Amino acid sequence: MRVIPPVTITDDKYLSSTLPEVASAAYNGAITYALGAKSSVAGALGLITEYESLQAANIGHAPAASPTWWKKLGDTYQVFSMVATYALGERVIDPVAHLVYESFVDGNIGNALTAAVNPPKWLEVGHTNKWALFDLRSNIPTIAPGQLTFTIAPGQRCDSILLYGMVANALEIVGTTSLGVVIYSLSEDLNDREVFDAKDYCFKPFSTKPTVIRFDMPLYSDARFMITLSATAGNVELVHCIIGTNVYVGAVEYNAKCSGDNYSTVDRKFDGNINKMIPRRNVPTNNLTIYIDKFRVRMLRKLIDSLNGTVAAWSGLDDDTDGYFDALVTVGFITHFEFDLDNPVGSLLMLNTESI
Repeated sequence: MRVIPPVTITDDKYLSSTLPEVASAAYNGAITYALGAKSSVAGALGLITEYESLQAANIGHAPAASPTWWKKLGDTYQVFSMVATYALGERVIDPVAHLVYESFVDGNIGNALTAAVNPPKWLEVGHTNKWALFDLRSNIPTIAPGQLTFTIAPGQRCDSILLYGMVANALEIVGTTSLGVVIYSLSEDLNDREVFDAKDYCFKPFSTKPTVIRFDMPLYSDARFMITLSATAGNVELVHCIIGTNVYVGAVEYNAKCSGDNYSTVDRKFDGNINKMIPRRNVPTNNLTIYIDKFRVRMLRKLIDSLNGTVAAWSGLDDDTDGYFDALVTVGFITHFEFDLDNPVGSLLMLNTESI
């Protein structure tokens, strides 16, 4: 069992991303766009789609209808303005806090996003698409069309990274120093296929690995990591990216349990038949017994105290090819712990974690 206490990614540590946050100027059919130039197209309820020109001398080609001239980079929302009027359900962003808000009322004008009014005028939806992968309060994924590339500089020595909730076919991580010297490289095919018999071999569709964790990154204080997720078709998704320095907790014993609570709601008629069912997510929990050496108890008690009310990455296994690997990975928090001190040379730590 290892835990990665996450480094908080701030503006100065998030060096670049192919996803937009503040959209470029709206597309104008009378303007000639150069190779690599960007423009945007507004949609409904504040949605804005960003495009990048694929050719020079690009004029008169509407982005959404000209895939040979324009590449879609991703979606964002309009920047909030105190003088604009917003409709019910219209969304805006605060690019300083990197948050998305949705209007609770029609004709919404002059109401600050964080104003404490009753009834409320704005609902905080979550982080912007560009920043969602670093939001440890929710499981809303960052979504990009085809490929997502972003670069982070943790600003401290980190030896571990977790990419969780991926939908992609390929992963590449390149680590460099501030001088551009390559210190780490990882390329991984994320395509997966669970085959148990001849029928599966012939007919079962491919899937992709949702989780990759690595504990072997070199410890450079000025390291920066460029991470690329690619899809052969459709969108790339990434729920969480956690980087930090791992702490070895101990060896997970047999009888580990992975359970969960389902938050779907079911409304039944008087005769017991279902009237309405609203599917919602399962929230996994892990109940583990971990053997630890006696001399590690003091350190682990301090670690648990430091992670009180804090989301971290917990991994029961180092080997992501093991069939139990995904079941023993939790991005979440501690709900219960207990040290059994009966053994004079080692302790059993009963540790319960819950996913966010």
